[in-house]
Amino acid sequence: MRREEGDASASWPARFPQAMGGWVAAVGTLALLGWLFDIAPLRGELPGLAAVRPNTAVFFLGGGLSLIFLAGRYASRRQRTVGMACAGIATAWAALHLIDYLAAAAGRNTFVFLNLAVRTGVPFEGSTTVWFVVLLGTLATAPFFLNTRRIHWFAELLIVTPLAITFLGLVTEVFRVTTDAAPAAKPASTFSTMFTFLLLELGLLIARRDRGWMAILLGDGLGGSLARRLLPIAVLIPFGMAWLKLLAEQAGLLNRDLGGTLYSLAIIVVQTVLIMWYAAVVNRADRERKEAEEFVRSLLGIGAKLNSTLDIDSLLNVLVQETIQLVDAEGGLSGLWTADGMVCRRYIRQDQSVAFDSDWPPGQGLAEWVAKHRVPCRTNEAHADPRIDGKLLARFGLRSALCTPILDSHGEVLGFFEVQTRKRAASRRAIKSVSWRWRNPPRAPSKMPSPITTFK
Repeated sequence: MRREEGDASASWPARFPQAMGGWVAAVGTLALLGWLFDIAPLRGELPGLAAVRPNTAVFFLGGGLSLIFLAGRYASRRQRTVGMACAGIATAWAALHLIDYLAAAAGRNTFVFLNLAVRTGVPFEGSTTVWFVVLLGTLATAPFFLNTRRIHWFAELLIVTPLAITFLGLVTEVFRVTTDAAPAAKPASTFSTMFTFLLLELGLLIARRDRGWMAILLGDGLGGSLARRLLPIAVLIPFGMAWLKLLAEQAGLLNRDLGGTLYSLAIIVVQTVLIMWYAAVVNRADRERKEAEEFVRSLLGIGAKLNSTLDIDSLLNVLVQETIQLVDAEGGLSGLWTADGMVCRRYIRQDQSVAFDSDWPPGQGLAEWVAKHRVPCRTNEAHADPRIDGKLLARFGLRSALCTPILDSHGEVLGFFEVQTRKRAASRRAIKSVSWRWRNPPRAPSKMPSPITTFK
């Protein structure tokens, strides 16, 4: 099977559907073998648990195999054909249950499952409730619509409907098993069967995670992130509070009226907290978006000012001034690489240019260090850093600095620029590295090409 381009096949959403299909098919196969050879553990007949019925096991086998072959986004035609055939078997099996249920409702008997039981020796039984018929019917037909684009929502509806029925059954089982006062009188739980249905439904939902609700839930956007955080809380907290309410009522700690009132109040409080949390997350995201837009506008403004001049001294002045404002620094300087080392002629404090003639021979100073290593450098203790020029410390009292080399397209050093502050942090923004690159080395001011700025 071809792997999805750009999709990490090792991630759990890519592997989950086929893994769940294999699990469900294995449960169905083992249950049928357990009934054929009378092996109770294989059919799930364990202490406190009811066995997986033969009728359900056949459906698990067909539904699980269809999910295995249809889960791949780029499944081959042969795989799709086999998957559709397995889904057809599951659909036909669900149709037999519907016929059996309608016949029973009309007061007539159907001999389909009776004949199967006589011929195989396996106790096949027809449908007993309308919920089981709906569960099988909707879930069996869902794989036929997985690969459709225009009506993919219909496939999700066919999966969500039995998912709601299964979840209701699971909640009922948990309440019944954990709150029954007479364990010896409890009927065997069908929890394992309903849990297998749940795995099949989740596998079908995630099989097309690039469309519909799953695309939102598993997406990288803000909506998906919030949904993944809020859904477990929205599902588990009401369930847990209802369970605690039922236990308290059975223990005599609450009467039904007071329990209902407290439950309603708790739901209101939880929903209010969730809404406020959601609002806080959205506000934070909106604030970060505005800061990012302002940052981009600043970069565009820097580019426009840099492109407005071809004089290299003017370019360096603009670069330092704009970087000071961009990272909220207090001053800065820049210089060019010469045969004798780095040469600096001025210090810029906010919008004022202060005469400052200095040069750093090769191997000395912070500018020489970044030129040698060709990476930005940030120091927060300038007075203890031997690379910092003593004249800078004495005259401007800096404490922290961010120094960046200026490189050409071949990685050769052209110069440097540095921003400084008397505060501990060199900037309020988390700029890990700032590099200034030219397309070609400057030969003459009139031939200097347009600069490119890269923030990593």
